[in-house]
Amino acid sequence: MREIAVIGTYMVKMFPAGCFGVLFCAATLPLRRRRLSRNNMGTSAAHELCLMLFTAFLAGLFALIVQSSGKSSGGLHYNLIPFQIIADLASELHAGIWMGFWISFLGNIVMFLPLGFCPALLWHRITFRIALLIGACTSLTIELCQLPLGRSTDIDDLWLNTLGTAIGYALYRTLAGRRPRWAKACKVIYKTEEETSHGCKTGD
Repeated sequence: MREIAVIGTYMVKMFPAGCFGVLFCAATLPLRRRRLSRNNMGTSAAHELCLMLFTAFLAGLFALIVQSSGKSSGGLHYNLIPFQIIADLASELHAGIWMGFWISFLGNIVMFLPLGFCPALLWHRITFRIALLIGACTSLTIELCQLPLGRSTDIDDLWLNTLGTAIGYALYRTLAGRRPRWAKACKVIYKTEEETSHGCKTGD
């Protein structure tokens, strides 16, 4: 399928930047531990693993933005009509063309699942509204950055990305409800006064 080949191309573009994100996250671990310790907080192996994966995703997403395929011969393409993608998909699916559905529609939703899931999993006090704001602002930033790169800008990407963020947050809530220990293990740790004083005595 051509769709699989396109997805594979995206993954190849994201992989090097994702590896850099993992290395960056590992290199800054001592610094982050010191900063957390000053605030009576700590980290765990589960938190660091999830943070590495999330950082790798963000780095890969950035790589997709900057690696433009070049300016199209038809000039800059943009769509400012909300839900235009619905009409376009109806025409394409009627003609038996599924590329737009898998890449432009479903791809824009799935790509932003981590932006709703990971922040809520990694940090405390990430509410549904905050998650939506993270997704919407990230999507808007991407769309604006694509203008000087000669890539298409579409207002439908904005609501599709935000929808993906909302679904990602819903997945986190499902995980937190069914596996609360797993969800708690991935967050930063708030140390109690007893744990802090015990750590000081142990250090002495």
